[in-house]
Amino acid sequence: MKKLVDNKGFWIGSIVLLIIMGILVCFMNKEFKETYLFSDGVSLEELENIGSGLLFQIKNRDIKCDTVKLEVYKDGTYKYYDTNLNGSLEEVNEVDYRYADPMVGTYQYDITKIFNSIKRPSDKTYVINTGKNEEYYTDINNKFLKEFLDSINVNLDLCIKVEIPEEYYKIENIVDTSKEIEDFLCLDSLEEIYKDRSYTYYLDCFNKSEYVIVSYKNGEKENIKQAFKRGYIKVSDLDKFNIKYIKEKN
Repeated sequence: MKKLVDNKGFWIGSIVLLIIMGILVCFMNKEFKETYLFSDGVSLEELENIGSGLLFQIKNRDIKCDTVKLEVYKDGTYKYYDTNLNGSLEEVNEVDYRYADPMVGTYQYDITKIFNSIKRPSDKTYVINTGKNEEYYTDINNKFLKEFLDSINVNLDLCIKVEIPEEYYKIENIVDTSKEIEDFLCLDSLEEIYKDRSYTYYLDCFNKSEYVIVSYKNGEKENIKQAFKRGYIKVSDLDKFNIKYIKEKN
């Protein structure tokens, strides 16, 4: 009889233990799903742009400058863009970038590990755009991203280098098109267009800069204020093309 009681106690204890273990497993699965964005896993096909084979591109969004960009493809290649040919693009959208030819390489790594370890929420250090044009974020604690970047010797925490081809932005002409407008309304206030250590340079109308157009030999055009901002023209160019300006000592 005692043995029967002992067996009964054993089975009850085993059942209770199994119930507890089941509850723990359910809890852990729920916690996993709530912690990881792709808790059910992700495939390369879910990331890939069918036309180009691009899986994703990634940039650092925390650095206060224009940053390098990495593109990763399904065929085992990547492109690393670290040079911008457009000068300073402080107020220019990325679609207007003229990237220099990228560094191209190959990789051997399971890319899905990077996505399957993306947590929610993330501190959004890196922005990832997939080939399907979906946007995700991950952070410096994504160990698989770090492993992948180390394996191809790529650093995403860098500002992009700026290069301006000598001939590309050679000035063709600078024209004040406001003179061609018969009823041009000149707002009676000076408009600052450039400043150096000694002087500040102005146009005589507050609204004139958008009408003073710089033309380059490559066919591109932009207003004088943007040209100064990007470093493509000098004050002496205004003199050369007879653009009137006012300068005041700082």
